[in-house]
Amino acid sequence: DNRMDKTSNYKLIINLKFILILVIFFLFTHKAYADCFGGAKFGDDLRETNAKLNAAVMPSRTKKNAINIFFGSFQFCPEENLGRSIITLEFQNEKLYSKTFSVMNISNKNLESNKKLLFNYAVRNYGKFESSNNIDIDNIFYHWKKNGIDIVYTKEIYPNGIIQEKLTLYDQKYKGKSDG
Repeated sequence: DNRMDKTSNYKLIINLKFILILVIFFLFTHKAYADCFGGAKFGDDLRETNAKLNAAVMPSRTKKNAINIFFGSFQFCPEENLGRSIITLEFQNEKLYSKTFSVMNISNKNLESNKKLLFNYAVRNYGKFESSNNIDIDNIFYHWKKNGIDIVYTKEIYPNGIIQEKLTLYDQKYKGKSDG
């Protein structure tokens, strides 16, 4: 009888340790999944971020005094499976101001957007939003805030039938004055 109690206690301890390891693993990996931006944080310096990421750097085509760093989502969060998407980090006055995921649809079949990978990522990491229950409608523009960060999800169908889908996060306190 006493050996049975020791055996069942031993099994209980082993099961509790296993459950604890699973919980810790989930917490660490879930946090890692949410950061697909190479660890870049709002307000980070352009030169330091560029040295850390070693990615393509270009002046903005649409804004004066803005610099963009581009890289594929697969580089920093392949476990998220965001398909063909590009991440753009935008710097104003050499400080990180915005982070954008852009889905790369190459035909009007919109194979990437139809997978709903970016939409699911947005809902999982930043919460549901108006229109999230009806993602199949043609055009969506929704702006909300979470923890002081502005979040914008857009899905727009161009006249040629190709969907442009983006998720942008930005922090107003790092937006510098821009002429464009």
